[in-house]
Amino acid sequence: ALERFARHGGGVGPLAETCYLAAEGIRRRNTRRVCACQYASHDPAIGDVGAQQEDVPRYRTQLEEQGGDLFQRYVAMFTLRNLGAADALAEALGRDRSSVVLRHELAFVLGQLEDDAAL
Repeated sequence: ALERFARHGGGVGPLAETCYLAAEGIRRRNTRRVCACQYASHDPAIGDVGAQQEDVPRYRTQLEEQGGDLFQRYVAMFTLRNLGAADALAEALGRDRSSVVLRHELAFVLGQLEDDAAL
C-alpha cells in the first residue's frame, strides 16, 4: 500500500511523500532506529552518526537541494538537528517550497532543539 500511494499523483503531494518516507524507513529497518544523540525520537531517517560541526555546510546544501531525493534530505535534516545547527534548519524552513511534509518535519526538529535561533 505504501509504495502504491507513494507513486500516487506522480509521487507528488503530502500523502505520496509520507508514504515514500515510510517505505524507505521499512527498507532500511535493519539500521539503528533511534538516533545516537540526545533525542529519543523514532526518526524516519537516521542522521549521519559520524558527522561533525565541519560537515554542517555539506548537510545544509544537501537539505536545501529542492530537487534532491527526499529521504536523503531527511538524513541531512536529522544530521543537522543532531549537530545543533538550528540556524541552518531555520533557513531551510524559510526557503523550502518543495515539500509540505519536509517543512512540517523541519518545524518539529526545530522545536526539539529548543534553540532561540528557531524563533
